[in-house]
Amino acid sequence: MTAKNSLPFRAAIATLTLFGAAAHGQSAIPWTGTWSVAPHQTTVDASFNNLSQQTLRQILHTSIGGSAARVQISNAFGKMPLVVSDVHVARAVVNSDGSPTSSSVAGTDHAVTFDGSPTVSIPAGQTIASDSVAFSLPAETDVMVSMYFPQGVDSANSTFHQEGGQNGMFLANGDVSASTVISPFSNFSSYFYLTNLDVQNTNAAGAVVALGASITDRINSSFNTNRRWTNFLATRLNQAGLTVGVLNKGISGNDLLRDGAGQSAENRFARDVNSQPNVKWVIFSDDPINDLSGSGQPPSFDSLVAGVQQIMQQAHAQGLKFYCSTLTPNGGRPADQWSPAAETIREQLNAFYLSANSGCDGIIDQDTATHDPSTPTQYRPEFDTKNPDGTPGPGTGDHLHPNDSGMQAIANSVNLGLFTTSGVPPFHAPSNSCGILLPGEGMLPDHPIFSCDGRFQLYLQDDGNMILYSGALPSGPQLQRDTPHPWSPCWVTATSRSSARMEKSSGKQTPQAC
Repeated sequence: MTAKNSLPFRAAIATLTLFGAAAHGQSAIPWTGTWSVAPHQTTVDASFNNLSQQTLRQILHTSIGGSAARVQISNAFGKMPLVVSDVHVARAVVNSDGSPTSSSVAGTDHAVTFDGSPTVSIPAGQTIASDSVAFSLPAETDVMVSMYFPQGVDSANSTFHQEGGQNGMFLANGDVSASTVISPFSNFSSYFYLTNLDVQNTNAAGAVVALGASITDRINSSFNTNRRWTNFLATRLNQAGLTVGVLNKGISGNDLLRDGAGQSAENRFARDVNSQPNVKWVIFSDDPINDLSGSGQPPSFDSLVAGVQQIMQQAHAQGLKFYCSTLTPNGGRPADQWSPAAETIREQLNAFYLSANSGCDGIIDQDTATHDPSTPTQYRPEFDTKNPDGTPGPGTGDHLHPNDSGMQAIANSVNLGLFTTSGVPPFHAPSNSCGILLPGEGMLPDHPIFSCDGRFQLYLQDDGNMILYSGALPSGPQLQRDTPHPWSPCWVTATSRSSARMEKSSGKQTPQAC
């Protein structure tokens, strides 16, 4: 699961880092992550003059909103201090199709400080959080973060995230962080030094980290559109009234067991999951697919299980819920990428996740959500297509990365009850006039569902008893619970047919065959 780097930067193997944060302007409201990327190491091309006396402006897309914000800037892989000055946050201007521009929305700009200073020197191996800034920020909105480099950076050991998914990172000469409109001399699609945007929101239940590889990172979803499965999940959570930050910690090409494209999931778990603000849950996604890919001998099932259990233990030690994602199908690829032996281990690992003794606190069944029922080792055809230019559409996919529809299917496979204290996903009364429950809808007391032919009514009583009535649809207003009516009960839940208590039928009728 790798991506070609078309940018003027070369990825390198990373080493373990420490996390540090400045404290200033404390509040009783906890910080919750609304956006993040997973850092790894790169080299800045010499043509960029080590970023000296240049402004870097980067766009990001939030998951939840808040009344205050802070940024985190990382020098995790640096070998010398990183000096950053004049950091600003603002709402971003985007085009009508959602693609980024280099401009910010006038009147939304806020200067950011670090322990009261506009300039910060971040020690090698550390990440610094800014002071709080009052910033009214809606959910699922585009934000621009600008930072000025008064001196050159350690270009051989820069901290970045390669797969930004949009050409929304801009370089301009001089200190133009506060400018609404800038004149960039370069733009690209990788994040540099910026790893997190956190918010304060009194309704925030916490944050969920999606830890994974290129499927999580967005490969093959539409460019410049924020159609990762984590973006779709954030939309579902917001629509359900659940204020949960969604933090994407995917790295294209990342493994569970081996360093390479970034540190392995084992080696980066403490930083990328446990250190995230107000994290409550982690979804472990597609990393093992990379462990199993390639022409060499795949790792054993036992070694993969041991790796999963190792990071699961780290999560549980901090009180986090660890949700296991079954591995998506990836058969049909060339022999140097996929093998029957690797497929066997994928299926074994999926079965382990679904077993009672896995230790998983919940399951996201990405495999069932995306595989072709007639060929379970491959994607559904509608999830495995793209245009010749790489955008989703008719044509041939790579059999590894789902398109936008597949990303949506993965998001839809997440039970939102995993993020509620009751374990029951939130829902609302049916909006359709007859026959069906749409996604996010459910039965509520005194809100019956009628069949489209008018012959049946499904009714939930206040005591939890559900009754199926047959009869003719009344012509008057909707029946009230104590109003006599022509319906006859024919099926009842929770109690026996002979002793069912039916509030609507005055207790004299007994269920009859429908």
